[in-house]
Amino acid sequence: MRKILDILVEDVHGVLTRVLHIINRHRCNVQTISAGHPLDTDLTRIYIVLEADSLATERVIKQLGQQINILSVTDVSGKELIEQEIMLIKVSAKQENRESIQSIADMFEAEVLEVAGDYMLIELTGQVDKLDTFVGEMQKYCIKDMARSGSIFMLRESASFDSQHNGFCDSAGKQI
Repeated sequence: MRKILDILVEDVHGVLTRVLHIINRHRCNVQTISAGHPLDTDLTRIYIVLEADSLATERVIKQLGQQINILSVTDVSGKELIEQEIMLIKVSAKQENRESIQSIADMFEAEVLEVAGDYMLIELTGQVDKLDTFVGEMQKYCIKDMARSGSIFMLRESASFDSQHNGFCDSAGKQI
């Protein structure tokens, strides 16, 4: 079962390693990890997509919540999220195929970043299914290389962070 954890941590050395160690001990499979600084803070927000059952997820959340430097852990799997991923894909592009590759890229609202002698480098942002479908379309042209960011998320709630942390606003625009 796909589970999404939203983990807010202090930005200190080794905290991500500890998070992953705990997840590994509970035999959960990590599908994607994204981490970044929300605003200008000394905090890091980590989103981890797991393949795990509900019991294992509950145990991971409980154990992570007991760790120092981990401020909050929330299973956001059932919440309304915006999920996006970015992909760079290098496709073999002979002169006679470039127009059709460009046409497919346009259909997916992708951006061609570079056209060189024998390839096209394309950037695409969107939901995972959209990127997977685009990859399927590009396979007939021979994919030379590909890099994907993994999923990033944003909650659709009025306030995404715990009120104990500074720098975030509620739906009325007031700092919480």
